[in-house]
Amino acid sequence: MANSAIIPTGFDVKVHEDGEMIKLIFDDDQSHSSEVILGRSNIPLLISELQKFAPAPRTEMRPEDIALGKVLALRGVKVGPGQDGGVRLVLSIEMDENSGIDLPMNLTAQERDGLVSQLLAFVRKS
Repeated sequence: MANSAIIPTGFDVKVHEDGEMIKLIFDDDQSHSSEVILGRSNIPLLISELQKFAPAPRTEMRPEDIALGKVLALRGVKVGPGQDGGVRLVLSIEMDENSGIDLPMNLTAQERDGLVSQLLAFVRKS
């Protein structure tokens, strides 16, 4: 029996008749549906795999909200114009495997120049 792929526009999750499995039902706009039955042991694996595709939730925080001594991973930097010649700097930081924060900072022109100077000095030493 040949299976044709559908692009679902909706889905439903039900307990299978035996009570030990779940049934995932995917529907599309043309009233086609496709069912997948999973055993309980596969549910955590499915959730884990699906979480790899979802971006980590991001929230804005203030620097004082982060505990001292916590090791963080920098995942991205955004820079934009600020007020009076300064810049708006947003650091995207991974807090743990499933969450992250966007840490916004407004730098004056003098702070911006100091940061650039320190970064250039560091790069030249490397």
